[in-house]
Amino acid sequence: MSLTYSVIRDPEVFLDLSDQWNTLLETTAVPHLFQRWEWHYSWWQSFGGELFIVRIDDGATLTALFPWIRKRHRPLFIGPWQCDELLPIGAPDSDNLGPLISSGREKEIMGYLFETVLAETVSVTIVGFEEIHQDDPLIHLKDTYLPRAWMFRPQQERICPYLPLPDSYDTCLAERSASFRASVRRKHRRLYKQHDVTFGVVPSPQHDPETLEIHLDAFIRQHQARWQGRDRPGAFATPEREEFMRRVARRLCKSGHLRLNYLSLDGQPVASYCLFHWNRRRLFYLSGFDPSYGHLSPGSVLLANAIHQAIDEKCTEFDFMRGTASFKYHWTDRVRRNQSWTLLKRTPLTLLLLGRRWCVRRLALLIKRFIPHTLKSVIRSRLPNVLIKAIDPWFR
Repeated sequence: MSLTYSVIRDPEVFLDLSDQWNTLLETTAVPHLFQRWEWHYSWWQSFGGELFIVRIDDGATLTALFPWIRKRHRPLFIGPWQCDELLPIGAPDSDNLGPLISSGREKEIMGYLFETVLAETVSVTIVGFEEIHQDDPLIHLKDTYLPRAWMFRPQQERICPYLPLPDSYDTCLAERSASFRASVRRKHRRLYKQHDVTFGVVPSPQHDPETLEIHLDAFIRQHQARWQGRDRPGAFATPEREEFMRRVARRLCKSGHLRLNYLSLDGQPVASYCLFHWNRRRLFYLSGFDPSYGHLSPGSVLLANAIHQAIDEKCTEFDFMRGTASFKYHWTDRVRRNQSWTLLKRTPLTLLLLGRRWCVRRLALLIKRFIPHTLKSVIRSRLPNVLIKAIDPWFR
């Protein structure tokens, strides 16, 4: 069989691709929940972008998908000169991404992508690969398939702590330090002594779609309260981000992958964890808690309960995903490293665009360094959401 390709630009075709997409994912070397169709389609519905999904078939068999959106740049601001950039659908809100390629065919497919697909798409000069799992074969192949006209530019690695789970929660605690075990038990006792404590998870047999919405509302509210209390925007600072969370939660709840753990005290929801279940693993995505209950450490108590629940459900791993927050290292010292890189075509327009971006980054660093944090917070609070989205990375 010979390879053929097509570029999917039509949203209706994207919508109809769900079954084929998820079937192909099961054949990849390192399948991940964030590569499922539900995740990509929900993200694109919320954030938009010009679809540029490369589909590669071997005869009648779908062999690879490269889910990208296309951004058109004019490095000179005026005139007809243009260079296009392909960015992964889902970035930067996804902890693992990467193309979907049938296992064992990675080198063949990547060669075909550059020698045929991108060679025939002349305007594309920048191609992004983000959050590639450390066990993905692409990491070992990334220097082998590039034609001479392209160059490789690595990005910063992302640390992803994870906790292998034993057969029992008692064993899990026993593997931690004595002081940490005492702290976990003390926080639990204090909570039960002062309040009527309820742990729950969505979905469960008695939950319906309306119940999911109620707990999503509480989770988003708690997350924003926690971060805005620290003068940070939070993950749901814009309507698009909140809508993405709602869309993907509904779809993954329906498919059985969502685990929205929550803690209530005296009937009042005070903490929530958005987790996912994938191939006998728990994936930590986002969390939130009511800051007025912060002295009771509800987040820590709920995390211990979530790990306990994962062990009871015979999960083999609790994946804390991206980020090096200190609470993760209370539970584990094991990490993975996601890799990201950009492939650049050697053209004057590409180099000009990169130079322009370098100047913007330098300006961002100056803003971060010399504008007081309080002033940044005031400026952010008075701007409309559309501008917050544009300037927030500079003000963090």
